[in-house]
Amino acid sequence: MPDLAVYWTAAARARGAEPLYRAEDGHYQFKYLPAFAVLTAPGAGVSLETAKAVWFVGCVVLLVALVWLSIAILPEQRRADWVLVTLTLVVMLKFYGHELVLGQMNGLFAVVVAGAVVSLKAGREAAAGALIALAIVVKPYAVIFLPWLLARRRAAAIAAAAIGALALIAIPALVYGIHGDVELHRGWWKTVTK
Repeated sequence: MPDLAVYWTAAARARGAEPLYRAEDGHYQFKYLPAFAVLTAPGAGVSLETAKAVWFVGCVVLLVALVWLSIAILPEQRRADWVLVTLTLVVMLKFYGHELVLGQMNGLFAVVVAGAVVSLKAGREAAAGALIALAIVVKPYAVIFLPWLLARRRAAAIAAAAIGALALIAIPALVYGIHGDVELHRGWWKTVTK
């Protein structure tokens, strides 16, 4: 789980208000937003080996949730749940296994985004906006969903996403202070644009 080790290291650094973006980390340099490290900091309170075991179980639960949410998103279901689940597992098992071995956040990201879509389908606009903001914390390229929320012109979704985005920027200040927060975001931008 080399990817999980990167997240765990960043979380441990956030616990100590240490710099997150270090060139000496090489290929395994942290590339996520500072809020991700701060929000996951409690996870660094356990050993890396314990974190790996917990994350493995969490990923299995997330993959089950992803399949369930994917079925819930369907506009029209033409097959029984068990057929859809079986076909999905047969087709996706290799990718799910890869996710588990690397300890990535893709499962969490997919569940959060799928949860946002299910929320929109159910008319829970504010929940959808908040989930999109959370998805940006998990994977910054989730910003691609913001124009979609804006184009839908639903005030609750837009407001929740905006408040979430502001929180996303401000959360690191709780640990690093305002100046430290600004420096972390500069460090993140420098890291991802190199």
